Amino acid sequence: MRETQRYEPNSPIGSLAFPGNRSLAMARGAGLKSWMNLYVGTSGYSYKQWKGSFYPERLSAAEMLHFYGEHFHTVEINNTFHRMPKASVLEAWAAAVPPDFRFVLKASQGITHMHRLKNAEDSVAYLLSVAGTLKMRLGPLLFQLPPDLKKDLPRLSNFLMLLPEGCRADYDDGDLKAWAKKLGRQDWEDAFVFFKREDEAKGPKMARRFLELAG
Repeated sequence: MRETQRYEPNSPIGSLAFPGNRSLAMARGAGLKSWMNLYVGTSGYSYKQWKGSFYPERLSAAEMLHFYGEHFHTVEINNTFHRMPKASVLEAWAAAVPPDFRFVLKASQGITHMHRLKNAEDSVAYLLSVAGTLKMRLGPLLFQLPPDLKKDLPRLSNFLMLLPEGCRADYDDGDLKAWAKKLGRQDWEDAFVFFKREDEAKGPKMARRFLELAG
């Protein structure tokens, strides 16, 4: 599994905004390897609290994703954890952003918290079917594991067999302190970083600052 991380504002890097107009960059600074594609965005995008600081005041909710896609290169979609949208909704998402934009979808809680990675064949098949609607704009699938799920390699191995070859699956472990050093020493082609802060549009500001420092 490759790794996706979310940042809270109190993280050492959380006080970290980029000079360009998009958020895909080759990571160069901060000890990151020069060949890594760095996708940086926020956890979610449809927040009315961001109007006036990130979104224009009069921007409608239907226009938010298009505007977001002009400034960032990726987004973590969280509502898929509770309910998977219809394929038509994902088609609309894909049409609203550039071809090089990547959606990271959080897998259903039915897979991770109810089935706990066991006997989840039907749920995984449905996730893959609907997520595939995004085609080239589909990034990794994020599996947020329950905090009380203990290490179980056979369970994990059996679960990974449900994912087709080429499917990128990430995990959310929430370990922020070790992230910066970890990112710099990984042999990854792509790295996805998300900042989570809904109020006052602090998430976009942190994402921009991170790209400035990484670039």
